[in-house]
Amino acid sequence: MIRPIKHSIEERSPAVNSRRLFGHWEVDCVLPKKGYKKVFVTFCERKTRYYIVLKADSQSGKAVCKVLDQFMHLFGKRSKYVVQSFTFDNGFEFTNHFVINKVQKEFQIIAYFAHPYSPEERGSNENANRMLREYFPKKTHFEHITNDDLRRSLHKINSRPKAVLNYKTPRDVFRRKLQEIDRTYGYKRHLRSSKNTSKR
Repeated sequence: MIRPIKHSIEERSPAVNSRRLFGHWEVDCVLPKKGYKKVFVTFCERKTRYYIVLKADSQSGKAVCKVLDQFMHLFGKRSKYVVQSFTFDNGFEFTNHFVINKVQKEFQIIAYFAHPYSPEERGSNENANRMLREYFPKKTHFEHITNDDLRRSLHKINSRPKAVLNYKTPRDVFRRKLQEIDRTYGYKRHLRSSKNTSKR
């Protein structure tokens, strides 16, 4: 049983820190133009650098919890193998009791929190967020960003070869990990389609 408390990133194991293990996600919030509510909640898998973005109605804990439910639903029954931990930014949208209870009490997944003002502790997520800003620059509001707009942008981001992946793409490496899980545990379907993620 995982206690619903705020775990420091310093508690994260060396195996997770080294990126040897699959299923550990960095999470952040990308903000819109000042005066608008809708935000992007961004997820980056540390080993494969695969990037998922879901739109939240606001930065409130309840709105973020709704997005976390959507994120877990993407993987169906295989979520327990695909999502082993979250490392959150230290913003109020994540450090509230709604999110901590959702992740650690309901999902039974450990939630680590980076130190304040330490984006380098979620380097993969920050790098992917910068790429996302190429398509949705600062001072953009997200009220009228369609799911297709977001899906097209994510497809491009996840299709960029990376030196750290031996010049493979996050999309291909992540897909292979899902296929390994399918073969090992007998699942027949791949990542569920989502209106807010790149097409499979």
